[in-house]
Amino acid sequence: MVKRMPLSGGSHDPSCSSYEPPDDLSGLGVLMGSAIQVDSESGMAALMLDFRLSKVGTRSVPAAGAVGSNSVVGDTRKLSLRGLLHYLWHEAELTVWTSRWAGKRHWWNIRWHLVEAAGQMTVKGGAPSEILFVPEPFRSADKIAIEQRRGQALAPALPPKSGPRKLMILVGEVKEFSPARGGHKLIVKHMPGFVFLLDESLHRRLQTRFETEMALWSADEASHLVAMPPSG
Repeated sequence: MVKRMPLSGGSHDPSCSSYEPPDDLSGLGVLMGSAIQVDSESGMAALMLDFRLSKVGTRSVPAAGAVGSNSVVGDTRKLSLRGLLHYLWHEAELTVWTSRWAGKRHWWNIRWHLVEAAGQMTVKGGAPSEILFVPEPFRSADKIAIEQRRGQALAPALPPKSGPRKLMILVGEVKEFSPARGGHKLIVKHMPGFVFLLDESLHRRLQTRFETEMALWSADEASHLVAMPPSG
């Protein structure tokens, strides 16, 4: 009988596809045991986040991961929004290239791996799989069905009649930023007609904080820019 053996990647030969470098080399060393606690029996990872997953009234949720506190090592006791994205990407094995990915690095495949990785994690107040939304590949022929599924998935983030408002997290590829009345629009691929509005202040801060990433994205048409904005 074959089963998973959590935390055993370092015991494999470096030439083995199951080999994982020590956490200190991958950047996870300062997070393991504090922001990330892995159960050696089940392989489930309990995550401590430095941003809220709900808000009360009109009070804004701290923009962790958007500006300032977006470093993976900013607070070793908790994961920032950017740190969570990096960890999801790592656990989904999207940081590793093998011949199996040749011709298959499509969004539907990336989405499947991200959702599977989120299923192996827990956060206070629920599982990441319950608050994480990764848009499914859009097809014009299935537009109505896809929009219905999207609405159902995002329904928990609708404002309740009373009490705190639940927030969700989206992982998607940026299609473009475009001007809008009073600010800018963030348009995510595979979500036509669904935009995120950014006021001038936030847009300016994003452009400043992620100047290098924006420049690389603009300079190479083959590059991809992934965003992880809170939704709610």
